[in-house]
Order: sequence, then C-alpha cells, then structure tokens
Amino acid sequence: MDIGMVRAYLERLPVYDHGVSSVARTARLASALNLTPRAIHTLFIAGTHHQSTTVDGVLRFLHEESIAAACIYATQISAWSDRLVAGKEVCTQKVFVAIMSRVLAAAHLLAEPYTSYELMLCAGLMYAAEKKASVIVLEVAGGGAGDAATLFQPLVIGVPRVVGDVGCVTSLVVPGYFFVTADASRNQVLRMKQEILMRGGLWISSVSALAPLPHPVEQLYGRMVSLAASVVRVYVERVLHKPLCVAQRPAVYWQRHGGAFRGGIRFFPQKTPQVLLGVATDLEMMEHFFLGVRLFHYQHTFTQCALIVAVSQEIDGEMLVSALRYVLKTVPGFAILIPSLPDASTVVFSASLVERTARMVMIVYGADSLSQALERARQLVDAQGGLIAIAGATALVQEYLARKDT
Repeated sequence: MDIGMVRAYLERLPVYDHGVSSVARTARLASALNLTPRAIHTLFIAGTHHQSTTVDGVLRFLHEESIAAACIYATQISAWSDRLVAGKEVCTQKVFVAIMSRVLAAAHLLAEPYTSYELMLCAGLMYAAEKKASVIVLEVAGGGAGDAATLFQPLVIGVPRVVGDVGCVTSLVVPGYFFVTADASRNQVLRMKQEILMRGGLWISSVSALAPLPHPVEQLYGRMVSLAASVVRVYVERVLHKPLCVAQRPAVYWQRHGGAFRGGIRFFPQKTPQVLLGVATDLEMMEHFFLGVRLFHYQHTFTQCALIVAVSQEIDGEMLVSALRYVLKTVPGFAILIPSLPDASTVVFSASLVERTARMVMIVYGADSLSQALERARQLVDAQGGLIAIAGATALVQEYLARKDT
C-alpha cells in the first residue's frame, strides 16, 4: 500500500458520524489494535473556530517545557500525514502509510463503517506511542458527547471560540478536570461556566488578554496564543504539579518560533505581488481574514489589493458582500469572485450577485477558476507594491499551494 492508495481510500469515506455508535465502533478498533486511549494524558482543543491555531500553540509551548507531546489535527490542507505531529516533527508519508496500513487492516477485519476521523484518531494514538509521547493534544471535531474523541480522557479542555450551542464543548468535560476558554462573547462564557460547574468540571478564569506579540500577529492570534499558554500552564502546574518555564511568557515563545500558525493566515512576501492566503469556511473566518488584510495593509501600505474569494454555500452571500464592501473601503483594491472550484463545492456567487456587488461602490470581477483569477490579479496589481489576498474554501487554498511554486 502506498500513500496514493491510502489517500484515495480515506477520501472515499465519510468524514464524521457523531453519535454513540461512532464512539463504540472506534473503541472496538482501538481494542483490536491494543490501544488504550485513556492510558495517555490528553488535552482537548474544542469549539467552532481557531482550534488548529490553538493546538499549534499548545504543542509549541509543551516543547518549550521539555514535555514529549504529539497532536492529532482534525483537518489538513495538503497531505493526510500533516494531521499527525510529534514535537516539531510532522509525520512523514512513509511512517503514515505504515501506521495507517495497520489501522486499515484491523478495520477490515472488524468490517464496520468507519469514518476517516475515527481512523485518524487510532492512527494518531499509534503515532504518539511510537514517538513515546507522554501527552496528546487533540483537536476535537465538535461532536460533543458523541464524538469518537471521548474515548480519551481530557485533563484540560481549551476552547478558543464557540458559535451556537455550547453543549458541543461542555459535554466533553470530565468531573474533576479543567476547562478554560478564550471566547470573546460574555454570554457564551457564562453559559459554558454554568454547564461546566453543573457537570463537576473545574472552571478556570476565561482568557481575555492578548499575548504580547508583534503587530499584526497580536491582533490576529494573540487571544489563541494566550489560551494555548493557559492550557499548558494548567496542565503543568495543576496536573503535573511542576513549575512552569516558558509558557507563561508568550513573547519568548514568539522570539524562538515565529513563523506562520497552523490554520492561520499565511503571508508570502517573496512572491511578486506579495500573497496573503487563508482558509475561511464561514463568515466569521472570512471577516477574520479581512481583518488580516487590513492589518497587513497598515503595516506594509500596499498600493493595491486583489481579493480573490471562493466560498461554499454555507456562507450567506449578501453578508459576505457587506464584509467585502467594508474591507475595500479601507484597503485600495478590488475583488475577484470565483463561482466554482474543481472539487465541485457549491459557491454562493451567482452572476446576479456579482452584478449587484459591482454596483455597491466596489470594483468586482468574476473568474471561472483560480488560474484565471490570478492572471487577472497580476495584470491589475503592481508587482512590487501590490498584494493578492486569497481566501475561502479549503479547495481554493489547496489549489494555490499545489501550484504556487510553478
């Protein structure tokens, strides 16, 4: 079995199937592989937004504390093996194929309808064992009590943001263990606190201060880095009962690591024009990306910006147009809207919406593909002082990363 076969198999499976049956079937698979999820310390990062970025921060802080840690991400941009990380080392495709081959063999013998998420949880546990990790950081997919991740026992749960029902995170808490959130909504924080205390969890004061990081990173990710530091501080001081080294000083963390955050906005200053790239699968994520565009503009003062956008039908087109209008009032430039992508995801930009958008005091173009959008953007944007900002569906970002060096 090679990486192509593994990838093709995983991509044919449903991603999630939250419920009691998911938990039970994943438990049977773990048992068949002689895995004991509750035998290893586990930290959950759960919620609806910014989990990957927070997991990245937690993993880096644990490394600074000299704690052998591994993590399992719930999503990936490029390779499936990217979901598994130990310390600073991303799982290689060779190791991933070897581990997943064993997982798939056991799943085949059990003959149950596994999801890719369930298989990746077992693969991640095997990878952590191979790397002799003492703690796993797990990005929880949002299934609440019916999430297969509940096979693990979370000693600390960190929640960067929850939109909607808070039960998707509060139902994960284990009596006697810790819960910390960085959600900016006071109402959501109060709801979470009430439910956590009712369930016997230990509530830690919510994180509100931004970590002191360089501009514009502080404004974009300061809250998530503060949450990551808090999760590690609680784990080290109140679970391991050890003194803390670096996690209490996020500025030191940034000096040592820097660079882009997993799941965050990526900046390519070496490109001409320069490129800003980010996944934004809902309106809140898109608004966060637009904030990044404005902050990078204040820092670099781009002569013009081309916003290339393609999103799925889950985003309200009219609301997104309003957000586009706001950012183009503060940053000189124009938008290019792509109505469809190679993965056949349904996109909200109909021809009539593009026409209406163009009448809303904005310069807006349509494009049939990312290639066409990039070609038009490069024709209109100054190569030296301009910016091309690409945001939206995961497929859009994947396509750009696959071709950015060509």
